[in-house]
Amino acid sequence: MRTIVVLLLTAVLSHAQAGLLFSTTEYQSGAEAKAGNNSDQHLVTSPPDSLPMSTSALATAGNGNVASSSGLADTGLLTATAETRSVGAETAALGGGSFFGTFSTGPGTLVLQFRLDTAGEVDGVGNAQSAGKATVTLISNDEALYEESFQAPALVNKSFELREPASGSLNVLLFSLAGSTNASALNTSTAHFQIALNAVPEPSCLLMVLAAIPFLLALARRTRADPA
Repeated sequence: MRTIVVLLLTAVLSHAQAGLLFSTTEYQSGAEAKAGNNSDQHLVTSPPDSLPMSTSALATAGNGNVASSSGLADTGLLTATAETRSVGAETAALGGGSFFGTFSTGPGTLVLQFRLDTAGEVDGVGNAQSAGKATVTLISNDEALYEESFQAPALVNKSFELREPASGSLNVLLFSLAGSTNASALNTSTAHFQIALNAVPEPSCLLMVLAAIPFLLALARRTRADPA
């Protein structure tokens, strides 16, 4: 009997711990490359494109001057790369992506999880730069709950108490940048993100459990009294 009561309570609480569904979402993935006077750039958006989606750019100038970049977007994921190699001409590359989602939810605990992995390298006797950057903005009822920029690997796990129904948005931006003259540069970056809501259990659910307990106890007593 105790097991049945525990199972009922577990069902109510697990129902309250639900992932947050976005009302609308938009992903973008872009890439731009330039070598000398030559350039290439592309941008894709979902919707209308379906996930996962990716794009890339490539530019060359003469012998050995190359710039390339790429961006990829999937559910809860953005990746970016940028790479340049130069033997005289100026080269630059930018790859990246973005996510923007809106939501409407009831009271509860809103949980934001975010992870950034980024790594870069430069080589050569000339000028070179490599950088990765991400920004995260979480809005609820026109108030910024969280807003931060990162240029190094980071791990975020934040909780926010929503005491009333809320409408809000999550915006994530990511890019990798590389540029060089008489040198080479490379950067790769990846961002994972999600938000979830641990909702306050509905009073009707708790009342249902409380109302069922006396019936179950009476049934247990009857079963003991009549083993057959």
